[in-house]
Amino acid sequence: MRPSGFTLLELLIVIGILGILFALSSRLSRDPYAMNAATTRLSTQFSRARMEALRQNDYIGVQVDPTNKRFFIFRDTNRNLAYDAGEDILGGTLTTLPSSDYPNIVFATGTSSASMVFDPRGISRSTTTFSVTLTNSAGSRSKTVAVTAQGRANIQ
Repeated sequence: MRPSGFTLLELLIVIGILGILFALSSRLSRDPYAMNAATTRLSTQFSRARMEALRQNDYIGVQVDPTNKRFFIFRDTNRNLAYDAGEDILGGTLTTLPSSDYPNIVFATGTSSASMVFDPRGISRSTTTFSVTLTNSAGSRSKTVAVTAQGRANIQ
């Protein structure tokens, strides 16, 4: 008569399967949090650029660069309302997507490289609403950061 119960091999297989399922479910559940964090970071960059323009009494902008998968705040030294190679990137503002902080978050297809620059009064030099859409890599969830001509950033 054979003893009842599970063998060690059967228990190891079940534990392995449960581990794989847990890893997949935790990755999927982090996606909404990463999306919220990335859009909040982008929105905050616009607000910070506006405050830096007021504080430094200078032209400060945010560059959205989907080609290189990044966004950052820069000082527009030549006042052409666009980022040019060699212009100062403000410390701690360079964010790359996707990254370990924002896994699976990318710029939406069709997002073009663009800058939004604030003058020394904190007013956007753009006359229209500036918007950037972020999406998860599967394309099932997206959020848009819109910045008004007055420089107010909000998440939609």
